[in-house]
Amino acid sequence: YPLQWNIRQVGADLAWGATPAGQGKLVCILDSGIDPDHLDLAGRVDPSLITSFVSDTSFPGNQDGLDYNAHGTSTAAYVVSNGFGVASVAPDARLCSAKVLGVTGFGSYIDMVVAILWATETAHADVINLSLGGYFDQELPGAMQLLNIIQRAMDLATKRGVVVVAAGGNMALNLDEDPRRFLFVPGQLRNVISVG
Repeated sequence: YPLQWNIRQVGADLAWGATPAGQGKLVCILDSGIDPDHLDLAGRVDPSLITSFVSDTSFPGNQDGLDYNAHGTSTAAYVVSNGFGVASVAPDARLCSAKVLGVTGFGSYIDMVVAILWATETAHADVINLSLGGYFDQELPGAMQLLNIIQRAMDLATKRGVVVVAAGGNMALNLDEDPRRFLFVPGQLRNVISVG
């Protein structure tokens, strides 16, 4: 806990006793999957809500919902945990896992869109977490059509009452000052809470 500056930075430690700490809420992690047997996540991941949307079949493990990359498991534990290895922001919430990043840690925007729709319409998520993204050139051929599809998925989720949270990136870019033709997707889309 002393090393988890992030928990204190967002005031989560102060909120635990003053809020329901996520109780009764479902957070869908769209990432590289989750290890539901991890000590900090055991009993926290709804076993009926673990699936993969990775369309790339070139690596064994891409099509099952388990995490062979560790990124999704790590991300999930920041949100919900049993408190053994790390503290989390919403320790009493439930988790679901929609795998959109394959074994290598890469995925497609279309797989992400399908997973957002599943988390919204089938899993009935309260929160969708996307600790992923890419720097997107809007002038590439077909870029605006793809951005429109992704944005429509975000808009639908928000319309259904889902809070969508996405990474602002790990590149130390000031997204307020980058060229207008570039977007960090999904973090810079409408109806998304972007977290740095």
